[in-house]
Amino acid sequence: MEQKEIRFIDSRYNELFRIKDGESITVKFSDGSMSDRKCTYIDDYHTKIGYNVFHICEFAELMERGGSTYRPKGTPEYDKQTMIDLNFVKQNYDAINKDKFYKTTNGVMEMYYNPDANAGGQLVELTISKDDILEAAKLYNKPQDFFSHIGEMSKGVLYDVGTETFMETAKDFIESKADFEGCSLKTMNALKKYAAPEKSKTDKEPER
Repeated sequence: MEQKEIRFIDSRYNELFRIKDGESITVKFSDGSMSDRKCTYIDDYHTKIGYNVFHICEFAELMERGGSTYRPKGTPEYDKQTMIDLNFVKQNYDAINKDKFYKTTNGVMEMYYNPDANAGGQLVELTISKDDILEAAKLYNKPQDFFSHIGEMSKGVLYDVGTETFMETAKDFIESKADFEGCSLKTMNALKKYAAPEKSKTDKEPER
């Protein structure tokens, strides 16, 4: 039997996180004191928190009015937007945990999700030139070394969880179709072929 999950939201119904039935949350009150509360699933919209039963929105409104925050027990303390973003990542992890490459005029743009960032998570966008791809191709035959090299040579932009740009960028990333995907031997060879200069007419073999 599948274990029930308890949703926690803010007063605008943005989902912050989920815990399993019987797990606890940590409530931090406005005076800085904290208390762990065991939670019991009632239905999708009601849960018992400590000794009291709440509608999930009722609990959110009560916490906000009192200046209190809440999070799963044993997890770091994040601001609300970061919690919303991290929950989005958790619910869509298979779709966001990809390495995508998109063709550009002078090379490719690579995007991937880094869960180990200091911010709690981030999308990384790298601009990689064809020259960098060709240089890596001359130096390395193994995909791991090849992709590590072009990553070091590229220019990057970071979209941290909790920032204004993260959610929109994450949704676009999930919905977008890449020209190449994954840091595999197949992708490495495809990038080499894409970056290779086209043969001019004089370089082509004469017709027989």
